[in-house]
Amino acid sequence: GKTINSNCQIEFQVQKNEVPWEELKKQNPYSFSIIESPEKLFGRNEILDELKSNILSENIESYKLWGQKRVGKSSIVKTLKSILENVEKTIVIYRPLGGLRNTEAINTLNSLGRSLCSEIYEEIDRKIISPSLRERLRAIEVPTFNGSLFPLEDYLKQLRRIDNSLKFVFILDEFDRINEEFFLPGNLGETLSLSIGKGLNENKFIGFILVGSENMHLLDRQGINYNSYRQKEVDTFNKQWEYNSFVQIVNGPVSPYINFSEEAIDKIFNQSNGNPYFANLICAE
Repeated sequence: GKTINSNCQIEFQVQKNEVPWEELKKQNPYSFSIIESPEKLFGRNEILDELKSNILSENIESYKLWGQKRVGKSSIVKTLKSILENVEKTIVIYRPLGGLRNTEAINTLNSLGRSLCSEIYEEIDRKIISPSLRERLRAIEVPTFNGSLFPLEDYLKQLRRIDNSLKFVFILDEFDRINEEFFLPGNLGETLSLSIGKGLNENKFIGFILVGSENMHLLDRQGINYNSYRQKEVDTFNKQWEYNSFVQIVNGPVSPYINFSEEAIDKIFNQSNGNPYFANLICAE
Protein backbone atom coordinates (compact mmCIF):
# COMPACT_ATOMS: atom_id res chain seq x y z
CA GLY A 1 0.00 0.00 0.00
CA LYS A 2 0.93 3.67 -0.20
CA THR A 3 1.78 6.01 2.64
CA ILE A 4 -0.03 9.32 2.22
CA ASN A 5 0.80 12.47 4.15
CA SER A 6 -1.87 15.12 4.60
CA ASN A 7 -2.38 18.18 6.75
CA CYS A 8 -5.51 18.92 8.72
CA GLN A 9 -6.54 21.61 11.15
CA ILE A 10 -8.14 20.73 14.47
CA GLU A 11 -9.69 23.40 16.67
CA PHE A 12 -10.03 22.81 20.41
CA GLN A 13 -12.55 24.91 22.28
CA VAL A 14 -11.60 25.56 25.88
CA GLN A 15 -13.73 26.70 28.78
CA LYS A 16 -13.48 30.25 30.01
CA ASN A 17 -10.31 31.15 31.86
CA GLU A 18 -12.18 32.77 34.72
CA VAL A 19 -14.13 29.70 35.84
CA PRO A 20 -14.13 29.77 39.68
CA TRP A 21 -13.48 26.06 40.13
CA GLU A 22 -13.00 26.16 43.89
CA GLU A 23 -16.19 28.15 44.40
CA LEU A 24 -18.16 25.74 42.24
CA LYS A 25 -16.84 22.80 44.26
CA LYS A 26 -18.07 24.45 47.46
CA GLN A 27 -21.51 25.09 45.96
CA ASN A 28 -21.85 21.42 44.94
CA PRO A 29 -24.03 22.42 41.95
CA TYR A 30 -25.13 18.89 41.10
CA SER A 31 -26.29 17.98 44.58
CA PHE A 32 -28.48 14.92 45.21
CA SER A 33 -30.31 16.60 48.10
CA ILE A 34 -33.98 17.59 47.84
CA ILE A 35 -34.22 21.02 46.23
CA GLU A 36 -36.30 23.70 47.93
CA SER A 37 -35.47 26.79 45.85
CA PRO A 38 -37.07 27.71 42.50
CA GLU A 39 -33.69 29.10 41.41
CA LYS A 40 -32.20 25.61 41.68
CA LEU A 41 -35.08 23.48 40.40
CA PHE A 42 -34.75 23.33 36.64
CA GLY A 43 -37.25 22.03 34.13
CA ARG A 44 -40.35 21.81 36.35
CA ASN A 45 -41.86 25.27 35.85
CA GLU A 46 -45.03 24.00 34.23
CA ILE A 47 -46.12 21.76 37.09
CA LEU A 48 -45.04 24.33 39.70
CA ASP A 49 -47.15 27.00 38.00
CA GLU A 50 -50.16 24.67 37.87
CA LEU A 51 -49.93 23.76 41.56
CA LYS A 52 -49.32 27.35 42.64
CA SER A 53 -52.26 28.70 40.59
CA ASN A 54 -54.53 26.05 42.09
CA ILE A 55 -53.57 26.95 45.67
CA LEU A 56 -54.03 30.67 45.07
CA SER A 57 -57.46 30.15 43.51
CA GLU A 58 -60.78 30.59 45.29
CA ASN A 59 -61.44 26.85 45.26
CA ILE A 60 -58.43 24.65 46.02
CA GLU A 61 -58.42 21.24 44.36
CA SER A 62 -56.43 18.26 45.62
CA TYR A 63 -53.80 16.33 43.68
CA LYS A 64 -52.22 12.92 43.52
CA LEU A 65 -48.62 13.47 42.43
CA TRP A 66 -46.95 10.22 41.46
CA GLY A 67 -44.12 8.77 39.42
CA GLN A 68 -41.08 6.53 39.58
CA LYS A 69 -38.49 7.14 42.27
CA ARG A 70 -35.79 9.82 41.85
CA VAL A 71 -37.55 12.01 39.28
CA GLY A 72 -37.83 15.01 41.62
CA LYS A 73 -41.31 14.77 43.14
CA SER A 74 -40.18 15.83 46.63
CA SER A 75 -38.14 18.69 45.16
CA ILE A 76 -41.22 19.94 43.31
CA VAL A 77 -43.46 20.07 46.39
CA LYS A 78 -40.78 21.47 48.71
CA THR A 79 -40.03 24.19 46.15
CA LEU A 80 -43.77 24.86 45.93
CA LYS A 81 -43.84 25.44 49.68
CA SER A 82 -40.91 27.85 49.37
CA ILE A 83 -42.64 29.78 46.59
CA LEU A 84 -45.70 30.29 48.81
CA GLU A 85 -43.61 31.28 51.83
CA ASN A 86 -44.54 34.95 51.59
CA VAL A 87 -48.26 34.37 51.03
CA GLU A 88 -49.23 35.16 54.61
CA LYS A 89 -52.59 33.48 55.08
CA THR A 90 -51.91 30.36 53.03
CA ILE A 91 -50.65 27.74 55.47
CA VAL A 92 -48.69 25.04 53.62
CA ILE A 93 -47.69 21.96 55.60
CA TYR A 94 -45.10 19.53 54.19
CA ARG A 95 -45.08 16.18 55.99
CA PRO A 96 -43.17 13.07 54.84
CA LEU A 97 -45.05 10.06 56.16
CA GLY A 98 -42.27 7.49 56.23
CA GLY A 99 -41.12 8.56 59.70
CA LEU A 100 -44.68 8.56 61.09
CA ARG A 101 -45.38 4.93 60.32
CA ASN A 102 -46.15 2.88 63.41
CA THR A 103 -46.48 -0.89 63.68
CA GLU A 104 -50.12 -0.24 64.62
CA ALA A 105 -51.98 1.53 61.81
CA ILE A 106 -54.34 3.35 64.18
CA ASN A 107 -51.33 4.87 65.96
CA THR A 108 -50.02 6.06 62.60
CA LEU A 109 -53.35 7.80 61.97
CA ASN A 110 -53.32 9.47 65.38
CA SER A 111 -49.69 10.56 64.95
CA LEU A 112 -50.53 12.05 61.57
CA GLY A 113 -53.34 14.14 63.06
CA ARG A 114 -51.17 15.40 65.92
CA SER A 115 -48.28 16.18 63.60
CA LEU A 116 -50.39 18.19 61.15
CA CYS A 117 -51.97 20.25 63.95
CA SER A 118 -48.59 20.88 65.55
CA GLU A 119 -47.16 22.15 62.27
CA ILE A 120 -50.21 24.34 61.64
CA TYR A 121 -49.59 25.92 65.05
CA GLU A 122 -45.94 26.55 64.17
CA GLU A 123 -46.80 28.00 60.76
CA ILE A 124 -49.32 30.38 62.32
CA ASP A 125 -46.67 31.54 64.77
CA ARG A 126 -44.20 32.07 61.93
CA LYS A 127 -46.35 33.47 59.10
CA ILE A 128 -49.19 35.51 60.57
CA ILE A 129 -48.01 39.12 60.79
CA SER A 130 -50.69 40.66 63.01
CA PRO A 131 -49.87 39.95 66.69
CA SER A 132 -53.53 40.11 67.74
CA LEU A 133 -54.69 37.73 64.99
CA ARG A 134 -51.79 35.41 65.72
CA GLU A 135 -52.73 35.21 69.40
CA ARG A 136 -56.39 34.56 68.66
CA LEU A 137 -55.49 31.72 66.31
CA ARG A 138 -53.00 30.26 68.76
CA ALA A 139 -55.66 30.31 71.46
CA ILE A 140 -57.63 27.58 69.66
CA GLU A 141 -56.87 24.34 71.46
CA VAL A 142 -55.05 21.70 69.44
CA PRO A 143 -57.30 18.61 69.44
CA THR A 144 -56.54 15.04 70.42
CA PHE A 145 -56.94 12.15 67.99
CA ASN A 146 -58.41 8.74 68.57
CA GLY A 147 -58.77 6.77 65.35
CA SER A 148 -60.09 9.57 63.12
CA LEU A 149 -58.96 12.79 61.45
CA PHE A 150 -62.29 14.51 62.10
CA PRO A 151 -60.74 16.61 64.94
CA LEU A 152 -58.44 18.15 62.29
CA GLU A 153 -61.42 19.27 60.23
CA ASP A 154 -63.06 20.81 63.29
CA TYR A 155 -59.79 22.54 64.26
CA LEU A 156 -59.39 24.10 60.80
CA LYS A 157 -62.98 25.34 60.78
CA GLN A 158 -62.45 27.02 64.16
CA LEU A 159 -59.37 28.79 62.79
CA ARG A 160 -61.30 29.79 59.69
CA ARG A 161 -64.10 31.34 61.77
CA ILE A 162 -61.55 33.76 63.21
CA ASP A 163 -60.19 34.70 59.76
CA ASN A 164 -62.12 33.47 56.73
CA SER A 165 -59.24 34.27 54.36
CA LEU A 166 -57.08 31.43 55.74
CA LYS A 167 -56.21 28.53 53.45
CA PHE A 168 -54.62 25.21 54.35
CA VAL A 169 -52.64 22.92 52.06
CA PHE A 170 -51.25 19.58 53.26
CA ILE A 171 -48.44 18.00 51.25
CA LEU A 172 -48.16 14.37 52.35
CA ASP A 173 -44.96 12.93 50.89
CA GLU A 174 -44.15 9.21 50.77
CA PHE A 175 -47.89 8.62 51.06
CA ASP A 176 -47.62 5.09 49.70
CA ARG A 177 -45.26 4.13 52.55
CA ILE A 178 -47.86 4.29 55.31
CA ASN A 179 -49.43 1.10 56.66
CA GLU A 180 -50.97 -1.20 54.09
CA GLU A 181 -54.22 -1.25 56.10
CA PHE A 182 -55.00 2.26 54.82
CA PHE A 183 -55.19 0.98 51.26
CA LEU A 184 -57.27 -2.11 51.95
CA PRO A 185 -61.06 -2.43 52.31
CA GLY A 186 -61.98 -2.06 55.96
CA ASN A 187 -62.52 0.48 58.71
CA LEU A 188 -59.07 2.10 58.69
CA GLY A 189 -58.87 2.47 54.93
CA GLU A 190 -62.39 3.88 54.83
CA THR A 191 -61.70 6.23 57.75
CA LEU A 192 -58.60 7.81 56.17
CA SER A 193 -59.96 8.00 52.62
CA LEU A 194 -63.24 9.54 53.78
CA SER A 195 -61.35 12.11 55.86
CA ILE A 196 -58.89 13.37 53.25
CA GLY A 197 -60.79 12.29 50.16
CA LYS A 198 -64.22 13.56 51.12
CA GLY A 199 -64.67 15.33 54.48
CA LEU A 200 -61.69 17.70 54.63
CA ASN A 201 -61.32 17.85 50.87
CA GLU A 202 -64.86 19.14 50.33
CA ASN A 203 -63.91 22.48 51.88
CA LYS A 204 -62.74 24.90 49.20
CA PHE A 205 -60.12 26.39 51.55
CA ILE A 206 -58.43 23.01 52.19
CA GLY A 207 -56.31 21.04 49.74
CA PHE A 208 -54.11 17.95 49.77
CA ILE A 209 -51.18 16.93 47.61
CA LEU A 210 -50.51 13.22 48.05
CA VAL A 211 -47.03 12.34 46.77
CA GLY A 212 -45.80 8.82 46.10
CA SER A 213 -44.15 6.42 43.69
CA GLU A 214 -45.60 3.77 41.41
CA ASN A 215 -47.41 2.24 44.42
CA MET A 216 -49.89 5.12 44.44
CA HIS A 217 -52.15 2.85 42.39
CA LEU A 218 -53.02 1.29 45.76
CA LEU A 219 -55.33 4.28 46.28
CA ASP A 220 -57.55 2.83 43.58
CA ARG A 221 -58.84 0.37 46.18
CA GLN A 222 -60.52 3.34 47.85
CA GLY A 223 -60.92 5.09 44.49
CA ILE A 224 -64.46 6.37 44.97
CA ASN A 225 -63.34 8.47 47.93
CA TYR A 226 -60.44 10.01 45.98
CA ASN A 227 -62.34 10.61 42.75
CA SER A 228 -62.21 14.41 43.12
CA TYR A 229 -58.40 14.41 43.12
CA ARG A 230 -56.52 15.50 40.03
CA GLN A 231 -53.78 13.10 38.94
CA LYS A 232 -50.38 14.37 37.87
CA GLU A 233 -47.57 12.07 36.81
CA VAL A 234 -43.99 13.27 37.27
CA ASP A 235 -41.83 11.38 34.83
CA THR A 236 -38.43 11.46 33.22
CA PHE A 237 -38.06 14.16 30.57
CA ASN A 238 -39.45 13.44 27.13
CA LYS A 239 -36.85 14.17 24.47
CA GLN A 240 -39.37 15.34 21.91
CA TRP A 241 -41.34 17.71 24.14
CA GLU A 242 -39.13 18.53 27.14
CA TYR A 243 -35.58 18.52 25.83
CA ASN A 244 -35.07 22.25 26.48
CA SER A 245 -36.02 21.70 30.11
CA PHE A 246 -33.47 18.89 30.31
CA VAL A 247 -30.82 21.25 28.91
CA GLN A 248 -31.54 23.53 31.88
CA ILE A 249 -30.81 20.68 34.29
CA VAL A 250 -27.36 20.22 32.75
CA ASN A 251 -26.36 23.84 32.09
CA GLY A 252 -28.31 25.70 34.76
CA PRO A 253 -26.37 24.75 37.91
CA VAL A 254 -23.01 25.90 36.46
CA SER A 255 -24.15 28.80 34.28
CA PRO A 256 -22.60 31.16 33.20
CA TYR A 257 -19.19 29.63 33.86
CA ILE A 258 -19.45 26.26 32.13
CA ASN A 259 -21.29 25.43 28.91
CA PHE A 260 -21.93 21.89 27.74
CA SER A 261 -21.91 21.28 24.00
CA GLU A 262 -25.09 20.08 22.30
CA GLU A 263 -23.40 16.74 21.64
CA ALA A 264 -22.46 16.32 25.32
CA ILE A 265 -25.98 17.14 26.50
CA ASP A 266 -27.43 14.68 23.99
CA LYS A 267 -25.16 11.92 25.30
CA ILE A 268 -26.07 12.75 28.90
CA PHE A 269 -29.75 12.52 27.97
CA ASN A 270 -29.29 9.16 26.26
CA GLN A 271 -27.27 7.71 29.14
CA SER A 272 -29.70 8.95 31.81
CA ASN A 273 -32.84 8.29 29.73
CA GLY A 274 -33.98 11.80 30.68
CA ASN A 275 -33.93 11.04 34.41
CA PRO A 276 -32.85 14.18 36.33
CA TYR A 277 -31.25 12.20 39.16
CA PHE A 278 -28.99 10.19 36.85
CA ALA A 279 -28.22 13.31 34.79
CA ASN A 280 -27.03 14.97 38.01
CA LEU A 281 -24.98 11.89 38.81
CA ILE A 282 -23.21 12.04 35.43
CA CYS A 283 -22.63 15.81 35.58
CA ALA A 284 -21.26 15.62 39.12
CA GLU A 285 -18.51 13.31 37.89
